[in-house]
Amino acid sequence: MVNKLDDIFGALSDPTRRDMLQRLLAGELSVNELAKAYRMSLPAVSKHVKVLEAARLITKERRGRQHFIRLARGNFQTATDHLLYYQTVLNKRLDALDTYLQQGARPMPAKTAPLKKAALQTLTMTHIFNAPCEHVWDVYTNPKHVSAWWGPQGTTILGCYNDVRVGGMWRFSFRGSEGQDYVVSGTYQEVVPQKRLVYTDGFGEADSSRPEALVTITFEQLPDGRTKLTKTSTATRSTHQLQALWLKAAEGLLEEEPTQ
Repeated sequence: MVNKLDDIFGALSDPTRRDMLQRLLAGELSVNELAKAYRMSLPAVSKHVKVLEAARLITKERRGRQHFIRLARGNFQTATDHLLYYQTVLNKRLDALDTYLQQGARPMPAKTAPLKKAALQTLTMTHIFNAPCEHVWDVYTNPKHVSAWWGPQGTTILGCYNDVRVGGMWRFSFRGSEGQDYVVSGTYQEVVPQKRLVYTDGFGEADSSRPEALVTITFEQLPDGRTKLTKTSTATRSTHQLQALWLKAAEGLLEEEPTQ
């Protein structure tokens, strides 16, 4: 599955190949017809076509001396489903936090720390909680609360450590639906109590060599007393892919790639 997704997203990472796919939305084209749209040689165009074909985003058919190409739907859906699953999991965590708040989680004192620099955006989720900002902050950061709502579906929390300060580390361990143990951890880069958190997020130990996302959480007190929480995950394409695969594996949803 990882190799298949690498091929798909690798093919989509190039702007020329994305433009080729856009042109094919109107219908099939010969390679020669497609090449007329670009300032490059026919062999260069053919190289891009081969990448798209290897990723199974297009199909190619020879008719006489020409090759005709058209879009292939299957792997577009695979890529879409993969990204939607990752975003759905992130939203489920916010839903779980909301449910836990509504069940009457008791406020606990929050820690303080200085301000640092902000981060960029990629995937963004928002949620409105029927609770004041200081309470949502406490439930989001206090390990006694976090262990009650955090975790992929069907998993069991084993440990929850959270040192909410700039340079502090957080570490959650949990057991997957099939008995495998996992660790998710990171380091805080910015902490503004009841307003903003910026931290790294990755599978494995925080001091290990691994791909990480940069997560930004903002807490906004609304006039009606509710809290708007916005969560942004910034990472490379491959990092989000891998994190989605880990989450699927933990929930026992990862299917084996069929042999061909």
